[in-house]
Amino acid sequence: MNEKSTITVLLLAFIGLTAWYGVMAGPAGAGLMAKQVCSLVHVSGFTPKRAVDTYIKPLLGPAMPFMSLRIDPVRRQVAVTTLGVHTSVAVHHPGYGCIQLHERTTADIQSLLPPYAAKPVEVQKVDREHRPSYFDVTALKSAAGTRWE
Repeated sequence: MNEKSTITVLLLAFIGLTAWYGVMAGPAGAGLMAKQVCSLVHVSGFTPKRAVDTYIKPLLGPAMPFMSLRIDPVRRQVAVTTLGVHTSVAVHHPGYGCIQLHERTTADIQSLLPPYAAKPVEVQKVDREHRPSYFDVTALKSAAGTRWE
């Protein structure tokens, strides 16, 4: 085998492995990115840039150039396309967070989940008798810098 043949075989192997990686890992990376960015933007209130820079780039690293991110703030959806072939979509569903659509539509998800009804928060009574017997009240007062009653 001459040098030209060896280079050709190595080049074909590299192309084949890259294509295989794109087909196998691309959908997983797109799904991860769509779900995470959706949650970070629509639930946690991050800017898209902060979400990608802080959480997505460290996870996906060298795969990032192969991913295309689209955020629809009106429909509260995030779509990620890998190599222009595979697209993963996550949608924010109020009260439930972000959900991957996979092969479903937003309407399918809404029909599967009941409407979220926020429950009133119960105000808990402070048990002032409990505090001194279980906590160093002096240290708590000092740490809080205020007077506790």
